[in-house]
Amino acid sequence: MNDNTSDEIAAPCITRPCNLQSAGAQSTCSIIIEVSALLMALAIGLLVRSTLYESAVVSGRSMEPTLKQGDRLLVSKTAYRDHSPERGDIVLALVREDHGDVPVVKRVVGLPGEEIIVAGGRLFINRRAAQEPYLKERPYLNLPRRWIVPKEHVFLLGDNRNRSMDSRDYGPVSRGSFIGKVFCVYYPLSRARKT
Repeated sequence: MNDNTSDEIAAPCITRPCNLQSAGAQSTCSIIIEVSALLMALAIGLLVRSTLYESAVVSGRSMEPTLKQGDRLLVSKTAYRDHSPERGDIVLALVREDHGDVPVVKRVVGLPGEEIIVAGGRLFINRRAAQEPYLKERPYLNLPRRWIVPKEHVFLLGDNRNRSMDSRDYGPVSRGSFIGKVFCVYYPLSRARKT
């Protein structure tokens, strides 16, 4: 055995990203590493956005006072993978209109199998008046209408009933058309909160 041997193992330099002599080569190497890190962060962000979360901006007044025009929302795309929507959830869904599918933000008020009646400005679920403290104002009187919510569907209404196109207009909405559950307002910061 050679007495000059050492138990130390040479490790690659991890404090300097490039082991190059010239300053120009080191500068180029640093730029490549920074751009690579930025591209990696962008790829991870796109992956998260495409599979876990969606961002949305409130357009219109149909969810006032809960949500206001311009509020930026974070939507969980995975919220309903393991359980069903619950009454009171705020969701982002696609609904069919004359010119194609349109994203809407509404509140779940009716669940599969329930009878929904809208009459005299009131919501009745299975013939019982619903308690809705989130309403902006009492809805105007309207003609009585009745729906039975089909399996795998929900009934969606806006909190500002007098300014909302919702399931009263397009009927119960399939769970398959959900983008996800709105779980927070993140901008403007003065309105940031969980929903």
